[in-house]
Amino acid sequence: MKKLISTVAALAIVFTMGVSALADGLPSPTSGTKITGTTDASGIEVVVDDTTLTSDQQKTIDAAVTAAAGANADVANIDICDVWIKDTTSQQDVSKTYTGYPLTVVFSFDDAANVVAVLYWDDTTGSWDEAKFSIKDGKVEVTFDHLCNVAFVIKKGSQSSSSSSSSSSGKSSAQTGYDGLVYIVSAIVLASGAVFFFSTANKQKTVKEVM
Repeated sequence: MKKLISTVAALAIVFTMGVSALADGLPSPTSGTKITGTTDASGIEVVVDDTTLTSDQQKTIDAAVTAAAGANADVANIDICDVWIKDTTSQQDVSKTYTGYPLTVVFSFDDAANVVAVLYWDDTTGSWDEAKFSIKDGKVEVTFDHLCNVAFVIKKGSQSSSSSSSSSSGKSSAQTGYDGLVYIVSAIVLASGAVFFFSTANKQKTVKEVM
């Protein structure tokens, strides 16, 4: 019985971790997409990293994508990343202190030619804003007045890197939160199996003792 209680308690912890992961933030849907950014501005370098959506960003992304792209919108077909700039001398993040805004950044990635809208997160308003952009030579040129999480909305019906590579990277699309659900379902299955196993073991032990 002690083993049963210990096992169920451990699985309960796993279950709680899965719920927390789902509630606090979700992986961005870049799913291994390699996005690079460059700028002609001197003294700085553009850095593009994977990011994790906060709960507020997650709740508002679908509506923002639909509002920006209309009929071309596909909330399952977006690439989101964290874009910031560093000083080439100090190598420090100067995204918030940079005085050269508005800043134009050119992004290169597989689906760049299919981008129909570009959104970026505004911490002051807690919302996704639409950025001015253009497509030149298969690259996306975007002008920012500040830098943070950036979402590239891919044309509906096109093959997005975020969709095609999700299985290899283990990341989920922005709206599903699949990873968190996997933890929850796995914990339930394991807990059920543990209860069945120990219940059967105890019955067998009782039978042997009686004999």
